[in-house]
Amino acid sequence: AKDEPNSAVRHRGAVRRIIAAGSGAVSAGDDCAVLAWAWGGEGPARPLGRHADFVRGLAAGSTTVLSGGWDKTVREWTL
Repeated sequence: AKDEPNSAVRHRGAVRRIIAAGSGAVSAGDDCAVLAWAWGGEGPARPLGRHADFVRGLAAGSTTVLSGGWDKTVREWTL
């Protein structure tokens, strides 16, 4: 359908954070997943990894993203 996302990978809970990162964006939320997205819907989202609890913070570097969760961890992911 026209309004369906151009992706086979999607969040399974509320999205709480989305930031520009690298050549696209990174999103995270209540499903504990951290996903990388290409601008313009080119291809599916790429899972970067997961936390053991909700993700509430994201910060982007030039080639990495940091995520922070209610599991009391900060994790680093390569874009």
